[in-house]
Amino acid sequence: MPLEACRDCRFWEWDKEPSEIKYGICHRYPKVVEDYVLVKENYWCGEFKAKSQLRSG
Repeated sequence: MPLEACRDCRFWEWDKEPSEIKYGICHRYPKVVEDYVLVKENYWCGEFKAKSQLRSG
């Protein structure tokens, strides 16, 4: 079973800046570092909800 990571979570949105590790914005519980709320794609916070679990309708 693969690890649940921010990149696959419905609360995480990639910021589209090119880099070796992608950063994004978490819309659930963002980690704030020096007033920035960017979260690495490979982080995990325990509030993971798969993007495939988005509600339809």
